[in-house]
Amino acid sequence: MKISRTLLGWLIIIQLCCLHAQSHRSKIEVTRITDQIYKLFLNDVDLVYVNLIAYLSDEGILLIDAGLEDSAPEVQKVLKGLGGGKIRYIINTHSDGDHTLGNPLLGKDAIIIAHESCREEMKRDERYPDEWLPILTMKDELTIHFGNEVIHLVAMPCHTEGDIIVHFQKANILCVGDIIFSNSFPTIHPEKNGNLDKLIQVFQDLQRMFPPETRVIVGHGEDMTIGDIAEYQKMTTETIAAVRKAMQKKISTEQLKNNEILKAWRSWESPLFEELDCDLWIQNIFDFYEKKYGTNPEEFSALKGPYLGQKAPGITPELFAPGIITTEFHEHSSPAFSSDGNEVYWSVFLNFWGPQVILYMEQKDGVWTHPEVASFSGQYTDGNPCFSKDGSKLYFESVRPVTKNGEYTHELNLWVVDRTETGWGEPKLLGNGIYTDKWERGPSLSDNGNLYFCSMRGSGCGEMDIYRSTLIDGEYAEPENLGEVINTSGYESWPFIAPDESYLIFESDDRDLMISFRNEDASWSEPKNLSERMNFSGGQDRFPLLSNDGQYLFFVSSRWLGPRYFYKPLTLEEVKAKARSLSNGLGNVYWVDAKVIEELKPDYLK
Repeated sequence: MKISRTLLGWLIIIQLCCLHAQSHRSKIEVTRITDQIYKLFLNDVDLVYVNLIAYLSDEGILLIDAGLEDSAPEVQKVLKGLGGGKIRYIINTHSDGDHTLGNPLLGKDAIIIAHESCREEMKRDERYPDEWLPILTMKDELTIHFGNEVIHLVAMPCHTEGDIIVHFQKANILCVGDIIFSNSFPTIHPEKNGNLDKLIQVFQDLQRMFPPETRVIVGHGEDMTIGDIAEYQKMTTETIAAVRKAMQKKISTEQLKNNEILKAWRSWESPLFEELDCDLWIQNIFDFYEKKYGTNPEEFSALKGPYLGQKAPGITPELFAPGIITTEFHEHSSPAFSSDGNEVYWSVFLNFWGPQVILYMEQKDGVWTHPEVASFSGQYTDGNPCFSKDGSKLYFESVRPVTKNGEYTHELNLWVVDRTETGWGEPKLLGNGIYTDKWERGPSLSDNGNLYFCSMRGSGCGEMDIYRSTLIDGEYAEPENLGEVINTSGYESWPFIAPDESYLIFESDDRDLMISFRNEDASWSEPKNLSERMNFSGGQDRFPLLSNDGQYLFFVSSRWLGPRYFYKPLTLEEVKAKARSLSNGLGNVYWVDAKVIEELKPDYLK
């Protein structure tokens, strides 16, 4: 049987922990966090350093994690000395032995709570007889009202399939188990369905769910705050991207280690666990993505299936195709898929201001090609591609020159290019009242061909307004302003019109996505904040676009995920790495389940 270095490293750590625990008494350091919440720092051996959390009330003790078996008697003594009474509840944040092997002694009179997958993982482990297993399991969320606290448990699978976080709502203290190793590379357990992609998503979710000042207690290491997680996420994202890029070039793990590909992040090697070094983190990343994409390096870079083979999102926005469509560049449109789903076009700025080009990928023989510049783009600033319903035309904005009074001018206007037998023809300027010298941008088409766009033409309500031009007998009529319900005295831009024109999504002057529904009398309902509904305010959200099957909403968000300052001086290599990361503050493409649209529909239209 082949055992990966990742798994072998963790087996060594766990084995050493258990062997030393048999011959060394635990040293427990107690930190009082609040009048009722204490942290028990278990220094079993030089390799462990486990944090347990005890909440003491008149009703007894609620304990988060139980440590190793031989630590349990001393934990009992410490808790007795704190005067907390009997242990009523034990919450296992995940199934690792250094968090659960103390269950039998500490939990003999307690209700042991865990995620249902955590219980299954423990059940498969011969060290746990049935009477040691959690007796109360949860799947998504669980709330415990105990003492004068409200304790909220939320499933966050990533390090293992059975991870949960625990939040003391009144004290605003969050326990995350081994999801985060402070001042160290993270890790996952592949044998317990640990998932690196989910790990990044969990970091994002934590920052959206809790305020920056929330105190975060990890399973191993020093306390953090939610504000610190942004820097931790950046390191994780950047190192994963570096290894994945090398894997696509067919570089082996040994070459990656010998080349010190993670040299710029060496300061993140664990101060607690010798094994958690750059080499183990490289192996962890390599093993996960090799398993996900196959052992053949060619297969790793072969994207197959709808939406580039990406796993579908839920009702929380997720990055779309990181490292493929979402990159360190400034993405400046959502991905526009053709009606058959075999082509995708989107635009990027090479930096914040330009130039901007339209890129594309297509699926040939079931495999997606690598991104290339579209045949009609690459010379001028082109962006925001949008397909007609039948896929025969592609609309976009461009500053390519037009002739006016015998002179060439370079203004942002709307253009269309027709599909030919060999690809795409020459772009044509949209005229008939659509073209002005005041910028037209952000084309969006309904199924019947009506065109929605934004313009600074000055005849409307504000600086930039949204307009509609109706397609009549193959020609576009004079554009009409959508009126004051949609447009304000500021900037309304980047519209997306539903295929049946039943709703409109756009960027508001406040930089959030708004949605308005068409009433029965063809008027527009009062816009509602879609970004807030997705719990995604705080950045600049724009370029909404619905997938052709209506299942997903794409949009671009520009948001700085890092701190205002860094907690240690950066090296030049670290500065470069941050500038090349996906969290550098430039536009990234996100997608989310389109159910969020229906939830904001007014009751009188349902």
